[in-house]
Amino acid sequence: MTLPSLLRRVGLDVPRGVSIDGRILTGRAATAAIASGAATSVERHTFHGGDDPPTLHIRNAWWQDPAARRTDISAVGHAFPHFQLDDSDGAHNWRGTIDTGRGRFVIHVVGDPGGGLPHVVPVLPRALGRHEGRRGFRRAEHLYASGNLCVADISDWDPDLHTSATAIAWAAHWLAAYTDWCLGGPWPTDGYQPRAAA
Repeated sequence: MTLPSLLRRVGLDVPRGVSIDGRILTGRAATAAIASGAATSVERHTFHGGDDPPTLHIRNAWWQDPAARRTDISAVGHAFPHFQLDDSDGAHNWRGTIDTGRGRFVIHVVGDPGGGLPHVVPVLPRALGRHEGRRGFRRAEHLYASGNLCVADISDWDPDLHTSATAIAWAAHWLAAYTDWCLGGPWPTDGYQPRAAA
């Protein structure tokens, strides 16, 4: 169990943020970094896994709206400036590296044309799991059937509020949990569910 999980069990929330390179910050460090613009707040989300969410195929994708496209590009450029937009095929996909401090991961964030939760595809390494003695390779928890990261539940995603930067922050949180899990323990968190202020 992580310190933030333990504190949540006794009713204390620990703010979480993600630095521009992908490291998870907690507590006062997170609060200060978020306030100064050096980190992005981790929004409420839940890991689960299972079947991949459907992609809504529509005629005019959300990124064809210039204002929505500018907002997304600005958000990712501020939060994760090393991520690169690939729109060469008319899509809206981001590619970059998350450095959890215990590992570096290349991910591809594929925009959903209908404005739904983006797909987060692990590029390097592609197969996520750990070796467990004679049992061999154990696939990581909280992956979709395709092997994509389940960074949030579809209901966590608000297309009017969230951007690709939100999905990248969730991916950083997922990958931080994954690196802890790879050390041999249980999966340390099922996401981030801050309590409402009383």
